[in-house]
Amino acid sequence: MARWGYAAKLLGEDEAWNIIMPMAQRLQLTVGSWQELGLDYLNGRTRWYIREDVSRRWAENAYRVLLTKPESPWRKYPWNLDLGNGQHVPASAVKTAWIEIAAHPAGLMCVRLQIPDHSGQDEYDSAIAEAVGCRPQTKKERRDGTDLIVDTECARSGTTRGAQVVADLHLEPIARQLRREGVTQLFSYIENIPRGDSNLYPVAYDSWTEKGWHYHLGYHSLARPLPDATLIYGIPPQKVQVFFVAGGLFMALSLAGAWTLRRTGWETHFPTLFWAAWIVVTVSFHGLAIAGFDSGNEGTGADIQTLAW
Repeated sequence: MARWGYAAKLLGEDEAWNIIMPMAQRLQLTVGSWQELGLDYLNGRTRWYIREDVSRRWAENAYRVLLTKPESPWRKYPWNLDLGNGQHVPASAVKTAWIEIAAHPAGLMCVRLQIPDHSGQDEYDSAIAEAVGCRPQTKKERRDGTDLIVDTECARSGTTRGAQVVADLHLEPIARQLRREGVTQLFSYIENIPRGDSNLYPVAYDSWTEKGWHYHLGYHSLARPLPDATLIYGIPPQKVQVFFVAGGLFMALSLAGAWTLRRTGWETHFPTLFWAAWIVVTVSFHGLAIAGFDSGNEGTGADIQTLAW
């Protein structure tokens, strides 16, 4: 409020600091870390924005950015920064990492992991392999300030089941490795391009669809073991069977319809009726999604394969 007052020229700079500093000193003695301060702020903010998902997600995204970006003031300035009041405040020992797991129809699993303040030679290949069920290949490693960001991918056999993916994920091996580096909190983003149903079990803290991707967001304290998760998306086998039954009936009725129309002299209308009925069947019984999913492609590639099929 004081900063807003200064920005609106309702307060002078000295007046603003005279309000801000005592409160900052009080917060530093009351709360134990930037991480804890941010959570307390978000919890308090929900009293005003409990029904506004967009505003809530905006604030939570700011919280994640402040904790994970090396250029963030929460990363640059230690919690026990000297505020000039002569109080000794213990240093904060919290660190936040994040992981992004993308599951694809043909069994491809892509994993991106950010390890804060990584300076050792700790390897995460084995932990990632345990997490996603296949041995990863490191596609890229890069530094963002003092953080290490690793991009890996691998092909998991047995992930594709007809027109549905069932991916079992085990984050605890990665969490175990992160704890050795002093990481205390992990953000997880599990994502896929949905065709049909898309669910994560147990249910994530939040989920949404953006630009064709379905995201499942999780907040994890590393003070306790992380539970396993299962991502299931696509068309369930029962619905696939129903579609093929419907397709078989459609073909039988098409032959009967063609014979009837030819006898009545209406055969010129058959192509229009045939394709109109076929579109109804494929849309009503998930045929388009099944075809695109079964192609193993995503996005435009799956749509083209669907049209060809």
